[in-house]
Amino acid sequence: MNTLPPSSFLLPPDDEPEVAALLRAEREAACEEAHPPAAGVVWWRAERRRREEAARAAARPIAVVHALTVACAAGVAAALVQFLAPFVRQGLGAAAGLTRVFEWDIATLTTPPAIALGLLALAWLVLAPLLLFVALSDD
Repeated sequence: MNTLPPSSFLLPPDDEPEVAALLRAEREAACEEAHPPAAGVVWWRAERRRREEAARAAARPIAVVHALTVACAAGVAAALVQFLAPFVRQGLGAAAGLTRVFEWDIATLTTPPAIALGLLALAWLVLAPLLLFVALSDD
């Protein structure tokens, strides 16, 4: 805390013109060295900052929704595993019958329903990534 009386901060009358001249010279030198940006640049920077802050503010709820979606998907997957566990155990018990599935006759693979199913699967394998790309593109 300052204990000096306010009158002790005053300059002697003969020093005031010298100090004023020094301060004025310092101010002029600082004004010559300073190169403030143009008003348009200042406005552009402020506008850009405002837009970036608005984009960050808008992205926060989206991130929360994404996190909740992942949590819900994990919960649904866990519930499906729990629900399907008995059926999987039964299927594994009947694994001996799987060898008959792979003994297909070539005549059964060339029937119209089998060909249609194969073409449908091929179309899905080609179109699904394309549709995802179009749906998720930023344009």
